[in-house]
Amino acid sequence: MLQCILKWCFILFPFIYFNLVMDASGTPRLLYLSLVLVISFLIVCARKKTLKAPVYFVIIFTSYIFVVLVNSLIIDSYVDTIEIIKLIDYFLFFILLFNVNWDKHKIKFSSGVTTLLVIILALGYLQILFILFNQSEDISDNFYLISATFSHKNIYSIVILLSLPFLVLGSVKRNNKIIIFIASLIMLITLQTRSVLLAFFFSSVYYLYFKKELLKSRRINLFIISSFVLFVGLFIQHRLGTLDSFIDIFDFGNNFSERYATISERLFLWEQSINMFFDNWVFGVGIGNWPIHLPFYGLTLWRLRQGEVIMQRPHNDVIENFNELGFLGGGIFVLFLIYPLFVKTNFRHKYILNSGLLCFLIISLFSFPQERIIPSLLFLSLVAIKLKDVAQINITKYFTILFLGLTITFTLISCSKLKSEVYFKRYLSNRNTLEQSQSIYLLSEAKTPFSKRDKTSTPFDWYIGELFLKNKEVDTATQYFLQALELHPYNIQILNSLGRCYILENDYDTAIKYFNDAITIAPFFENGLYNLAYSHSLYLDFDKALEVLRKIDNKTSKKFIDINLMYAKSIIISHIKLRDIPQLDKDVLVNMLSNNEWILSLVAKSNIDQIKFSKQLIIDLEFLK
Repeated sequence: MLQCILKWCFILFPFIYFNLVMDASGTPRLLYLSLVLVISFLIVCARKKTLKAPVYFVIIFTSYIFVVLVNSLIIDSYVDTIEIIKLIDYFLFFILLFNVNWDKHKIKFSSGVTTLLVIILALGYLQILFILFNQSEDISDNFYLISATFSHKNIYSIVILLSLPFLVLGSVKRNNKIIIFIASLIMLITLQTRSVLLAFFFSSVYYLYFKKELLKSRRINLFIISSFVLFVGLFIQHRLGTLDSFIDIFDFGNNFSERYATISERLFLWEQSINMFFDNWVFGVGIGNWPIHLPFYGLTLWRLRQGEVIMQRPHNDVIENFNELGFLGGGIFVLFLIYPLFVKTNFRHKYILNSGLLCFLIISLFSFPQERIIPSLLFLSLVAIKLKDVAQINITKYFTILFLGLTITFTLISCSKLKSEVYFKRYLSNRNTLEQSQSIYLLSEAKTPFSKRDKTSTPFDWYIGELFLKNKEVDTATQYFLQALELHPYNIQILNSLGRCYILENDYDTAIKYFNDAITIAPFFENGLYNLAYSHSLYLDFDKALEVLRKIDNKTSKKFIDINLMYAKSIIISHIKLRDIPQLDKDVLVNMLSNNEWILSLVAKSNIDQIKFSKQLIIDLEFLK
């Protein structure tokens, strides 16, 4: 019975897709997993079945959960309850998986994962056909339109790769296995997820190293299959218009390719994450709080400068765990990944299992499979099969009842989280047409004790504050912004919004403080720079305002030119009004006011020479004399 539930759990996963939330496959699948666990533990309790668990892996897993819980109590910051629920759900699912009689039901369970693989491959190829028959001029997004029912092509690629070991373990006919395997490899090449391709390469080298006879006896077949897969994969890429991106992967001398930009971005995130670890190496920053603390270390990366793109992961699960849980939690997570690899087993397909485990480990070094439910469950399924013969402990009925209680609680919380996301998407989708009261209602409903931030870690209070600020209800807006700042103290949008509030309150010193805080984090944050310049202009310090604007990246925009002209002309007018200014100089300045190109050239000179505009003005007046 248990194996049937788990089998159908995987088969139905691709169909758990709820488009009324921002991440249609995230929280809906967490709720689905919690419901599956409730049903499973109800059956276990009803049948009074004694559950077993592998001793050492359970010690590692429960130690990891214990560190997460203790860390959440110690760290004085927002606790991401959903991440904790997800982690415990993984553990409970593993316990159930381990209690499947693998000798008897291995084929049945593996057929469930194989069916999952066939379904998502079919969906992926249908999406490819749709793109080919509806080709538009803009092909830049063709990559990301192929994701089956996953939120991103990279997650789709990971699931395909981690499903392949179960294809070998299943009862599918040999020819059908080869067809599914080839279709999977073609899809992986088409999707071009570098971490997945790298993981497949190293796991294949590992497998063939221990299966040298396979390489010797079937090298011609392997060559034919490899050539066919590569040819078809490249042909599909050519038709999709994404072949150049694939070639760029191997063009190591091209510093302007997407590959180079991605690598640079990852290196930036890892460097900042290492700094974060050394500052918080004992307890970490708390689970789910990496994106909260990242801005503290500077948002100088091009995509992060304006606060429109907010990184949620360092693209490395190992680094993320060291950051969020400190050296102990990070160390246990590393042990969690590598322990199953080194366990000896007499299982016939042990090298297939190890290849799958190695894939997950490698991907964890360049991506974040731990965060996604299906990749994590596939990894734990491989672990459960690998550890079937190790030392075991019995789980008492009291723990089983506790597990049932936990799963029911988690189901209710996941349901609340899903409801929150529905309200928030409804707000985002209709915010241009909603009245203020309607928007506030939706955002207030989205905000719950278990859900105070959106998927970008931006507090709901910030959105509510913006609504009040738009309506000039400054005191109420400030209150919400301060509450948002408690949840995300380094969010440049919140700091900028608070600065705007204090400008309206005529408290320019406090406004300048908040704008400076935002710019310290993101030196090229244009909204903050313009607002800081405006704050200085309110003190009639137009030189300082122009000095602030030097950091603006886009110096050709109309806004930049107009504001520079306005501040520069204010300085010129103030000089004209001086009593002791010679009449000749005054005449020159009056003429200058009508010559925008002249004024802008002086602004440019002062920027190049790093001097005040008023000083540059005097220098040019002396030169004209």
